[in-house]
Amino acid sequence: MSLLAERRKQRSSSSLELTPLLDVLFLLIIFFSISSVFIKESRFDIELPETGEVAGISVSETSVGVYVDRYGKFSVSVGIGEKEPITSLRLREKLSRLLIDHPEMSVSIFGDKKVDYQSIVSVMAICRESGVKSISIVAIED
Repeated sequence: MSLLAERRKQRSSSSLELTPLLDVLFLLIIFFSISSVFIKESRFDIELPETGEVAGISVSETSVGVYVDRYGKFSVSVGIGEKEPITSLRLREKLSRLLIDHPEMSVSIFGDKKVDYQSIVSVMAICRESGVKSISIVAIED
């Protein structure tokens, strides 16, 4: 019987205490949350690149030019036609309609030098949503 009593005594004395482990865990959480650096993203202006040479762009009925001015307003021209102001919703509709007649249509995006980069990305997203497979960004020659 004394052998059983000793075993029970050993089991109870070898139990693991969780309180000190939790204390250490909370101290580590506090340490890492205080010592970590949180990066604050800031918005900065980018000027789109210019090039000395611009490859010849062939304009046909199946090419569409989307122009983005410095304020993020869109204009569109089909082929050699004149630019007409357009909203993003109407641009999506127009591209979808043109793709029905010309499935291999290409879109060239002309951005102002001081345009917000998000505007260019928005035009690219509209083109992709409409199903355009060929998108190019055009740089203006110096």
